[in-house]
Amino acid sequence: MGLTGPDLRHEESLFEQTIPRRLVHRTAVTEVLITGFRADGPDRYLLGAQWPLCHRFYRTVHGRHDPFLLVESVRQAGLLIGHAGYGVPAGHAFVMDHLAFEIPADALACEPTHSDVVLSVTCRPTGRGGRAPKGLGYTMELHRGARHAGTARARARCISPAVLARLRAGQVRRCGQPFAAGPPVPAERVGKAHPEDVVLSATGEAEVWTLRCRPHPVLFDHPMDHVPGNLMIEAMLQATRCRHWPRQVGVRALSANFHRYADLDRPVTVRAADPIGDDEPTLVSLTQDGEHLADGLITPAALT
Repeated sequence: MGLTGPDLRHEESLFEQTIPRRLVHRTAVTEVLITGFRADGPDRYLLGAQWPLCHRFYRTVHGRHDPFLLVESVRQAGLLIGHAGYGVPAGHAFVMDHLAFEIPADALACEPTHSDVVLSVTCRPTGRGGRAPKGLGYTMELHRGARHAGTARARARCISPAVLARLRAGQVRRCGQPFAAGPPVPAERVGKAHPEDVVLSATGEAEVWTLRCRPHPVLFDHPMDHVPGNLMIEAMLQATRCRHWPRQVGVRALSANFHRYADLDRPVTVRAADPIGDDEPTLVSLTQDGEHLADGLITPAALT
C-alpha cells in the first residue's frame, strides 16, 4: 500500500532532481515537475513533484498555486509511469481520454517557497501491445507534507507511431501554422498576468469564445500537429473564470473528457453553459466543424 499521512514528510529522496525530460514528453527541462519515482507494490507507485512559487505561466493568485500545476503533474505522472513502470516504448503517443480532480479548499495554498508534493498512484493497465499495455488508467492521492492535497483520476491510450499515423492519415497537418484567432480577452478576466497566456478570443456572443492556438513555451513545449489536451483544459479553466468575472474564482473540482483530435488550422469554439448558481459547476464544451471535441465540468471555488 502507498504511504499516507505524516509519513509522507520523510520522502525526501523523491525530491533530489527532476526526472529525464523525455520520460514526460517535455523539451524544456524547466517545465519538468516530477522529481522522483519508485514502485510501491503491484501496480502502485510513489512520485515526487515540485510546484514552483514563481513561474511565468503557472501564476500565483490570492496566495494559491495555479490549479493547472495539478493538471500538469497528473499528465507527467502518467507518462513517466507508462514508460518507466510498464515499458511503453519511447515514441509512443499517450492520448488522454479522461482527467479529473477534486481538491480541498486549502490544497493549493502557497508555502513561503516551492511546494513538494507526493503522488501516491494506483494503476490499471489495459490490453497489451507486445509487452506494454495499450492503455493506462490511474488514480492518485496527493499530499503536501501531512496535508491531503487532493485526488485525481486519468485514463489514456498508448499508441504506437504506426497506429497514430493511420489515425491521423488524411487530416490537415500544418504544425506551426495555427488558425489566426482574434485578440485575447483581457488577461485579468481569466486569471493571467500576460496577454500571451490567454487562450480565449471573444466572438461577440456571450459565453462563447474562439480558442487561441498560438505558439506558447508551456502549452506548445514541442511541435504538434493537433491541439494538445492541456490547451483544451486551460481553455475550460479560463472560460470558467471569464464566465464568473468580475467575481474571481478558483477551482474545487474538474472532470474533463476528450472525444476527438482537433486540428490546428481551423477554429475551435469554446462554449460555457450558464450555471444555475455562482457556486454550481460550469459545463464547458469545445467543438470544431460542428464536431464535439471535449467537455469539462468545472466546480468553482471562491477566492478571498
